Amino acid sequence: MGRQTLRTPLGEIEYGPEDRIALPKGIPGFEDVNYALWVSNPEYEPVKWLILEREEGVALPLLDPFIVVEDYTPEIPDDAVDILEAEVAEDLLVYCVATPRPGQPPTVNLRSPVVINVQNQHAVQVILKNENYPVRYDWRAAAQEKTADSC
Repeated sequence: MGRQTLRTPLGEIEYGPEDRIALPKGIPGFEDVNYALWVSNPEYEPVKWLILEREEGVALPLLDPFIVVEDYTPEIPDDAVDILEAEVAEDLLVYCVATPRPGQPPTVNLRSPVVINVQNQHAVQVILKNENYPVRYDWRAAAQEKTADSC
């Protein structure tokens, strides 16, 4: 399979097999999508993009949760580790879906991270059991609170 082009919200993207991520369980709300493109471009840093391969080319902005929460310690469920076929934890990347909201602060979903096995290019979105991680975490407000507390 050579290079292909996909129309996405970010414009047309050319990709090859090395850019594709398999989604064995799909993504919640998009269970029928089996593949996505992993787009990492310095132009978008620190945001990465998971672009679902479907007609509309749905693009999910992802952030490294450790940028916004220093003590983030997600416990990835065993069934997800089995699906990802991870041999060691170092093979796994954890990202959280960011949500820009017009007129409101952007948030990040700490409760349902996307976990990617970099060795076999498989990914799943999991729901963590730890209810202390919110679905809509306003990291900018948290950073302001932290700054105010340290003064």
